[in-house]
Amino acid sequence: GGLSLLNSVLDSGSYDGGNTSEITGWQGSANTGKLDTTVASGSREKRTQILGNGQDTVTIMVYMCGTDLESRSGMATSDLKEMTAATIGNNVNLIVYTGGCTQWKNNTVSSQKNQIYQIKNGSLVCLEKDMGTGSMTNPDTLTEFIKYCSRYFPANRNNLIFWDHGGGSISGYGYDEKNKNSGSMTLAGIDTALKNAGVTYDFVGFDACLMATLENAMMLSNYADYLIASEETEPGIGWYYTNWLTELSKDTSKPTIEIGKKIVDDFVDVCNQKCRGQKTTLSVIDLAELSATVPAELTEFAKSTNRMIQNDEYKTVSNARYNTREFAVSSKIDQVDLVNLAQNMNTKEGNELAKVLLSAVKYNRTSGSMTNAYGISIYFPYKKVSNVDRAVSAYSQIGMDSEYSRCIQEFAGIEKSGQVASGGTTSPLSSLLGNSSEFAWTKDSDGDYKLKLTEKQWELILQLDLNVFFDDGEGFIDLGLDNSFEFDAEGNLIGKYDGTWLAINNQPVAYYHTDTVGDSSNYTMSGYVPAMLNGERVEIILVFDNKNPYGYVAGARPVYKNGETDTVAKSMIELADGDEIDFICDYYSYDGKYLDSYYLGERMTVNGDFQISYVEIGTENAQATYRLTDIYNQYYWTSVIP
Repeated sequence: GGLSLLNSVLDSGSYDGGNTSEITGWQGSANTGKLDTTVASGSREKRTQILGNGQDTVTIMVYMCGTDLESRSGMATSDLKEMTAATIGNNVNLIVYTGGCTQWKNNTVSSQKNQIYQIKNGSLVCLEKDMGTGSMTNPDTLTEFIKYCSRYFPANRNNLIFWDHGGGSISGYGYDEKNKNSGSMTLAGIDTALKNAGVTYDFVGFDACLMATLENAMMLSNYADYLIASEETEPGIGWYYTNWLTELSKDTSKPTIEIGKKIVDDFVDVCNQKCRGQKTTLSVIDLAELSATVPAELTEFAKSTNRMIQNDEYKTVSNARYNTREFAVSSKIDQVDLVNLAQNMNTKEGNELAKVLLSAVKYNRTSGSMTNAYGISIYFPYKKVSNVDRAVSAYSQIGMDSEYSRCIQEFAGIEKSGQVASGGTTSPLSSLLGNSSEFAWTKDSDGDYKLKLTEKQWELILQLDLNVFFDDGEGFIDLGLDNSFEFDAEGNLIGKYDGTWLAINNQPVAYYHTDTVGDSSNYTMSGYVPAMLNGERVEIILVFDNKNPYGYVAGARPVYKNGETDTVAKSMIELADGDEIDFICDYYSYDGKYLDSYYLGERMTVNGDFQISYVEIGTENAQATYRLTDIYNQYYWTSVIP
């Protein structure tokens, strides 16, 4: 599972590309598990005034769009059970809006109509049986719910929780399974809904993926004192509701930051227990402080970075961006940790921005498989620069910093022009068909094959992946990308392939490594296998760590291929006995065309634990090459390893 990467980098130190930053763990001092109750001078007063002595009335609004998270796996029902298990006091109103799901996994909530419930005395009490069938990603639906809560459950402390998929800075929140063509609720849409509702909040929380972004925080600072959200995709179980709701009921004057800490701690602790190997992040961000301290520093950081790009230092910026913690890697949404990015730029402006961000993040925790996640992310293009125009348009709608828009536009423009000039390719066929000469192997005096590039050439390479193809007699099966490579003492890539590939229950599968965290004694490596699970497209998540060097299946994440949504689903908790899996691979014809994705091997029925191993596929029909990724995110393939 890629241990040669760890060994080659740690032992020889000959390769200083993108993977090394992940191996060393946290690049700066981790800010996890430390509650900061200070507030920077110049911050506005909090919008919510807490009365104290338990005299406060609290209304918690949960906007629960059940979607396929519920219809597939009952995740919303599970969280409703956690809510009903809490001891809710008389001065706490827990109100839930339900909808957006074709089939609820309980006998109470309607799959036909949107409804409003109150959690009271351990039960779901229906307040409104028919709120229509409007899309829950329509801002008007959210506004209607907030106004309802404000009218019938007035309180001096209000909290709003979004429950569903999340897509971050560009896509925003939500996927309504019953209104698939309604899209997501963008940050501008959320802004409109909150503005029209006219309520301010202790905190706005997202029990959804990828919403702890600076863009979201800046927008929400107009309405709330704190944001509680995750930088990374959330494990399927989501927030754990019972304990913090009970504690808040015992003391409705409990400081918001302490409520947030309890939410974060319970979420991370329960995920660590039940979602082994899945990446977990959750942070509490002080929006009053952030809005006072961050905008000016972001402007200076954007100007500084833009100057670097314009002054022929694109490579420096590209390296910094590549080495920054990225979230939802396989989805290519280009969201990265902003503190990590700012520090990687190694500029005065970057360090100043990181400083104020770290101060605004009052509490942050991650799982052990997640490093360099300091609590707040941002969109910065690299994998999919075609989204830059969407981002800039979204920024304009929510009043985001124009200097930052110019910065990412400049970076994307240089990347695009660099792609044209560098002449990379999106297809490995030239190497497979014997037409790759630029990255050919040289046989040395010992009979070993090496790829010899100059130091300047290696400086342009950010990533290396072993890419193996299998000739089945009619074309090439793409078996994916693994992080297995090795350098010699002179810094030459060694061309060696042992004829094995990753298999699940002895069935070779297409496997794609995503990241490596830690060092050779304490590491976590993650990847995924494309598959159909009970007829639905998913990525099966594999994890290898020092306690489980042979790996295990950590869960499966739904994948949307038909344009239903740009948002990202929470990961499923586990695969159950009886589930049926069809593995998927990409397929190329001999004349150089990508044909389609096809099933690979026989259908597998889950029965107990999976066995992950490397099996012999032979070297006669298996053709191995290395894919090199340059600073412009262009791909190149070496010739086939002899």
